[in-house]
Amino acid sequence: MKRYLKTDHNGTKYFSERVVCDRCNGLTKFVVGVHNGEPVIARPDDGTCYKCNGAGFLDLIVKEYTPEHAAKLEAARIRRQAKKQAEWDAQEAEREAQAEKARLEAERLEAERLAEIERNRGHFIGSVGDKIQMEVTLDHRFHFETSFGYQTTTMTGYVFKTDDGNTLVWITSGSLGYWTKDENPDWVSPADGDRVTIKGTIKEHREYNDVNQTLLNRVKWVA
Repeated sequence: MKRYLKTDHNGTKYFSERVVCDRCNGLTKFVVGVHNGEPVIARPDDGTCYKCNGAGFLDLIVKEYTPEHAAKLEAARIRRQAKKQAEWDAQEAEREAQAEKARLEAERLEAERLAEIERNRGHFIGSVGDKIQMEVTLDHRFHFETSFGYQTTTMTGYVFKTDDGNTLVWITSGSLGYWTKDENPDWVSPADGDRVTIKGTIKEHREYNDVNQTLLNRVKWVA
């Protein structure tokens, strides 16, 4: 049963209405189940319903709007909903734009990576068995150990670059250089980054770490 309270300046009438608590269903104790035919009371407050505080009912405020005010409220609701939808659409468009930007940037970086690989890949030089002589740059050298029976030998790998970016590799147990021809001869060896003229025999073509390498044999520094 509703009890009239007041009417505001918009013509809205306020009523107090007592209804059964929709949490405990008016039982005043909140039952969570049944065990052996007996109700199981919720803990820790001995089943006292926190929504109605154990009263079993709720006193609700009910409003009755005039048709004109109800129309205004509905129009305001529609505007709020439209504003929220517009904000959501704008945020969604921004998220999609950022995702598209990130996708394009990822594609650009991947294209650059593949292009860099292709630039560094280079080409094979000559054919296996060919004897070559050319001016190159000693890019770097590396060392590793290998075993022949009970003997361990330190190997040196020389990596050369041609002017057009191709790669030549010579792996040897010796070293690249020559003895000076004077009274006190010294062993002269090129440093990384030096321009040298080498000659040797093409041993193999191979791809290593996305780089085409021409492996050489019996390399000499033409000083």
